This record gives sequence, structure tokens and C-alpha cells, in this order.
Amino acid sequence: VTLRSYQYDGGEVFLPADFTIEKGDTVLIKGESGSGKSTLFNLLSRFLDDKGLDGEIKYNGIPVAEYEKKKYYRHVLQAQQETVLIEGDIRQNLLLGDDYSAEELDEVIKTCVLDEFCREKGMDFFLQENGKNISGGERQRLGLARILLRRPQLLILDEATSALDEITRNTLLQRLTAYQRKYHMTIIAVSHNSDFDPYSNKIVKLERS
Repeated sequence: VTLRSYQYDGGEVFLPADFTIEKGDTVLIKGESGSGKSTLFNLLSRFLDDKGLDGEIKYNGIPVAEYEKKKYYRHVLQAQQETVLIEGDIRQNLLLGDDYSAEELDEVIKTCVLDEFCREKGMDFFLQENGKNISGGERQRLGLARILLRRPQLLILDEATSALDEITRNTLLQRLTAYQRKYHMTIIAVSHNSDFDPYSNKIVKLERS
């Protein structure tokens, strides 16, 4: 990743950053509000067009813009602060029409500290649109479990644990680290808490211009 700035309608974000991420790394992105963390994550996730980018982002040595998006998203997925849930039961919200085994479901449910929640509610528990009938922390963990089920090579976490209490957050990060090692995943995270610090082997600081 080599970045200098990103131009968008109505302004420009300066992103002075130059770093390499190796397979298996856990990279923590730090910076004050307005330093470009969200812009960086949205470029990595291809939520933003790269036409305004002064710099380059490569995945496995190939510019990310050259990947067909569908193929790119087989390898790179982002868990966001706000999770979109459909009207349907827990199982439907995790599977989204795909096929996974009961063992795979159980593994991500435990990893995301949803085991007690699913035991109490049952996998057939009906979720209202965007999970209006569950807590913000439960929504975040369901969103993360949905992504872990697909085992991305690169997992991008954008404040994906912000709604969790400290105990749940620490338990989740311990289990997530074990899951990451098992499946040789790479993680890039941004968090306003210091919870990711002990689990990160690289820290990238973005300076506000």
C-alpha cells in the first residue's frame, strides 16, 4: 500500500502511508478523526472508486482495481460498525443462501461469542429488519460471524467491536485470534479502543494533514 491522497467530490483527503502487509499479520490502523482511516478502509474494500487515488494498493502483487469485484470479494471482506441484517431467522442471516455445515456454523458462533445467545434464542429466532429486536452488540457479532463463515484471506474490521462491552470484546478477540491462526487469515483493524493492541504485530499511524 502506497498512498499520498484521495480526491473526491468536494475535497481531498491526504493519506501519507506506505506499508506492506504479510499473510497472517494483524495490522492496527491508528489516527485521529479526519486522518483518513475510513477512506483507506473503503479503498481496500473497493467501496470507493480508485480514480481519485494518488498512490497504489496491490493485493498479491496485483492492483486491486484489476480484480473482478466478485473474485476480489472471495478473498477480501469487511466487517463494519453497522451490520445490515435481513428479516429472517439467525441461520438465514448467517448463510445468506449459501451452504455451510452445522460444524462450520457452530465454530463461527462460538468464535463471535454468540453461543449463549443462540442457545437461549434458538437458531430459528426471527430477526426483524436490521435486527431491531436485538442489541447493537449482537448485531455486530452476527455480522462478523457471517463474514468469518466465508473465511476471507483478508478480513477488514472497521470498528467491528465498538458496541461490545469489555469482557465480551476481549473474549471475542481471543477466539478470533485462534480462528485467524487456524485458517491463516490476515486482519486489518481500526478501533478507537486499545483492545486490538495486544493482538497486533504491526501498527500503521495515519497523520492528519
